[in-house]
Amino acid sequence: MDTKDLLNDSSIHHGRNLVCFMNRKGFKVEDLEKALQLSQKQVEELMEMKKEAGE
Repeated sequence: MDTKDLLNDSSIHHGRNLVCFMNRKGFKVEDLEKALQLSQKQVEELMEMKKEAGE
């Protein structure tokens, strides 16, 4: 077992904990997916703005 395996195991563990916590708070996994998609879109927009500013 190396560090990568350990990281993957802990990521899965934290993911399960997050889902359990969200369920208790009344959130759905879909809400998290939407938030992640939004932040990914924001990252892409920032990268685009950075490219334009650099040229």
